[in-house]
Amino acid sequence: MGPAEVAESLAERLEGTVCRLEDLFAESAGIPDGPWAAAMGEFVRLAGTVTAERWQHLVEGWPAVLDLRSRLRPMYGHYLRMQELTEVSSVLRGAASATGHSPFEATAGFARSAYDRVQEMFLQIDFRQCRRFVMVGCGPLPVTILHVADCTAVPELVGLDIDDDALRVAERLLVHLGLGRIRTVRRDGVSHDFSDAGVVYVANMTSPKAGVLRRIADTAPQGTQVIVRDPVAMGNLLAENSAEELDPRFCVVGEGRCAAQFLSKDRYLRLQAAPATAASQTPAG
Repeated sequence: MGPAEVAESLAERLEGTVCRLEDLFAESAGIPDGPWAAAMGEFVRLAGTVTAERWQHLVEGWPAVLDLRSRLRPMYGHYLRMQELTEVSSVLRGAASATGHSPFEATAGFARSAYDRVQEMFLQIDFRQCRRFVMVGCGPLPVTILHVADCTAVPELVGLDIDDDALRVAERLLVHLGLGRIRTVRRDGVSHDFSDAGVVYVANMTSPKAGVLRRIADTAPQGTQVIVRDPVAMGNLLAENSAEELDPRFCVVGEGRCAAQFLSKDRYLRLQAAPATAASQTPAG
């Protein structure tokens, strides 16, 4: 079977799967262990087995596959949120912590996997001079911020989100864990002032991702370190990819490994000086 035939076959299966997910979503979206959640989990698992090369063949052979993004992204966001809320509920049922340390490095399951997926960040990013870490899109289970709190001495960590329910859950979790260094703010990344941020992390499900990066470039100081979580291969159906519209004021200084469970990887950026305009490059006289 040639690339065109493979693309057509995969396209037909994808369309059928998305229709089935939509039907199940209407019936059981609110049930954590219901049929829709199980089907969505299986879809994500299978999507994680599709290589970047096979994904490229699919897009080239069936460009309309990209139309599925608007149908899949809301469902995937809901799927992640359900898992996060389940994990937070489990932690809140336990005894409150007085250690100021998160429990996820000693657990298993979804939260541990989400916590571990940013381990490479501590090899790529210099936190020694960072006074404020900002995460855009922290959600109800801010494991990335918790990991930074566990592994660095950054005195202030800020989680931004626009979902009131997610922020309330995150705040309860932080109080339960005794983590006073972390605070949450109801604000989106396209209106936040990043002028005092030393390191910024942009979550995979952030939207509009390009707009957030432009805002960082507009307000953050030159040299600011930015980590953006981007989709890989079929993950591009589930989240926006910053590489499609990266502000030229950023340079890419590294990339992490793909986490197949999340169909994404970290990209490490550094804010440069604004690129010279054509007028500024024209000699006077």
